Amino acid sequence: MNKKIIPIVVAIFLFVISCNLFQPDVNITSSNFPLKEQWSSIFDHAVYNLGVADDWVAVGQSNGITAIDTESGKTMWKLDFQLDHDSLLLISNDELVAASSSQLFVINKTGEIIHTINLRPKQSTEVVAMYADYVFVYRRADGLLEAYSIQNEKLAWYVITHRGGVSVNFDSRTNTVYITSSSFVSANKITDGSEIWKKDIVGRTGILDSDTFYYFSELSPAIGYITAANERDGSELWKIDEHFSIRTTIYNLTITGNL
Repeated sequence: MNKKIIPIVVAIFLFVISCNLFQPDVNITSSNFPLKEQWSSIFDHAVYNLGVADDWVAVGQSNGITAIDTESGKTMWKLDFQLDHDSLLLISNDELVAASSSQLFVINKTGEIIHTINLRPKQSTEVVAMYADYVFVYRRADGLLEAYSIQNEKLAWYVITHRGGVSVNFDSRTNTVYITSSSFVSANKITDGSEIWKKDIVGRTGILDSDTFYYFSELSPAIGYITAANERDGSELWKIDEHFSIRTTIYNLTITGNL
């Protein structure tokens, strides 16, 4: 039986362990940059990450967050706290999620903190996703993925992922999250974490598209697989094996149109 294979555009990060192939740094100036600068901002502290909405951005620095109107470039508000620089800044429905080492903050567009969630202190904190009413925090040192309810302001559930990174996708039609970790790929109910299906693999990343969940897994540093699975039961639809001449790890899969 012929298998219908959907090509996937894969962003590949190469880790070269035996050759020095790095090129010198190149300075890009406004004169040779292809886009026209509309405005710019200068900050006193290092910029770690950005949260982007339709008409405003949140700039994460070591000393806090600055919100900027994207049309005018004017500062809307600032909040000072010790930002966790490993966490993403995520904006959904004009609500921003940011993390310190011990707390999660949900901040509205005017700069008001509307929810505060206390985390276990002195643990590594990495916000990796926000879907529906839940914020997902990866505890790298402990190898845990924790789901926090925003409305209840507390931990809802967690799964043991082990170390090595994690990605989370969400299907709003079924209220299901798809977790890819270094030890498994699984489908779980977002409300309580109950397991729908699970496969033990050395996973790196996954992406959901329509009724299909795609994920990359490793057999060895030089051999990997891109698998298309049925989102309902995890059954394999097709698999592509990739052989690399040098050590390679794929950390992102991107789907655009039918590619």
